[in-house]
Amino acid sequence: MKMHLLFAFGAAALLLPSAHATSFNIPPFSDFTASAPNVVRGIVSNVHAENAVTDDGGKTVYTFATLSVEEVLKGGIHDSNITLRQLGGSTNEMTIEIPSSPEFHENEETVVFLGDEQEDHSYEVTGLELGKYDLKDVNGDKVLTGGIFNYSRTPTGITPDPRLQENRTPWSLNRLRSLIRSQGKAPPKPTASIAPDSASASTAPVPTTVPESSAAPNSPPHSSLRSQSNPDTPASLPWGSIVLGAIVVGVLLRLYFKSRGAKL
Repeated sequence: MKMHLLFAFGAAALLLPSAHATSFNIPPFSDFTASAPNVVRGIVSNVHAENAVTDDGGKTVYTFATLSVEEVLKGGIHDSNITLRQLGGSTNEMTIEIPSSPEFHENEETVVFLGDEQEDHSYEVTGLELGKYDLKDVNGDKVLTGGIFNYSRTPTGITPDPRLQENRTPWSLNRLRSLIRSQGKAPPKPTASIAPDSASASTAPVPTTVPESSAAPNSPPHSSLRSQSNPDTPASLPWGSIVLGAIVVGVLLRLYFKSRGAKL
């Protein structure tokens, strides 16, 4: 027998912290964009629900969809196809409805704000339906609709929050790109490695080779000069040898003159 479960907003708040009892805590769109790890534009396909088992052994349902990535506006996603996963859905065994959960349709083009990659390599939309946007062609430009903008209208008689004024102005895809670039979160553009041509290779500087006989860096300044002196140059005579030679010469001269005087 098929079970039908409807999660009220209170139960959904326990499962998904971004959901609230009757409303969302709406941030400015720029803040919401800055907090999302990934922002991707793509085409939806293969939407289906599957039964699953929770960590405590209970039964649940997940809805999956394949997103053919057309553009990575923010984040480090490099796959051409990624899997989107949302809690809730309907199978032959049970139906679980999550209020404000985003809905995906075959072949629709969408912009989704995603969390980090899950253990099963899938991604979940950040902030439930706040993080999923349709694209509408307006005067040749693609404009985001739905998502956080559906919750940013000001009811009559309520003073508008000035921080949410940016949520009430049209956000085109180009404006979103500029916002992400200004926040420094845009993915880097791939750069191709360019091999040097023959002309540049011929003019490339040649590295200087230091001779092995060069003086060591910590050697005193005169050491290099000393190492370049001629090894055949005789060393200076020590002073002791000079004095001893003078004494010997003096003794010989004295004996010579003494012998001459004796003959005379």
